[in-house]
Amino acid sequence: MKQRLGIARAIIHNPEVLLLDEPASGLDPKARFELRVLLQKMRDRGATILISSHILTELEGFCTSIGIMERGRLVRSGKIEDVTAAESPTRAVELRWIAHTSVSVSSVLSQFPEVSGVELEASEGHFNFTGPDERLSDLLTALVSAQVRLTSFNDVKTTVEDLYMRLSHHEVM
Repeated sequence: MKQRLGIARAIIHNPEVLLLDEPASGLDPKARFELRVLLQKMRDRGATILISSHILTELEGFCTSIGIMERGRLVRSGKIEDVTAAESPTRAVELRWIAHTSVSVSSVLSQFPEVSGVELEASEGHFNFTGPDERLSDLLTALVSAQVRLTSFNDVKTTVEDLYMRLSHHEVM
C-alpha cells in the first residue's frame, strides 16, 4: 500500500502526460500567467501536456505542437514551426525607420525579386518575402548600406490562431 501511494505521489508531482480541458477558463490574468509558467516548467522537465482549448491565444508561448480538430477529424497536426512553414511559404516582414523617405526603402526592396506585397508609409512598412534567411540578411545589409536608419526589422510571427483560421473550414458540429 505504501508503495502505491509513493507511485501516486510521484505521478502527481512529476506527471509524464497531463491532459487539460480549458485550463485557463475562469482564471484572472495573474493566475493565467502563473498557469503558463507552471506548464512551461512541466514541459521543460519532459512532461507531455495535451490541452483542449478554443481560446487559442492562451496557447501561445508554451505549445510546441498543435492538432486542429474539426467535426471529429484531425485537420492538421505537427510541430508549430513545421505546420507554419507548410502553410505559409511566404514570410511577412515589417520594418520601421527614421529620418528617411519611403522612396529609398522602396528602391532597395525593388532590387530583390523575393520581395512582394510592399506597403510603405512615412516611416514604417511591411512586405512579403519568399527567399531563404541568407537573402533576407542580404536585403537587411542593402538597406543599411543605403543608409536607411532602421529601428526595427523583423518577421511577423504566425500565431496559433492564424494557423487555425487558415486551416479550418469553420464548421461546427
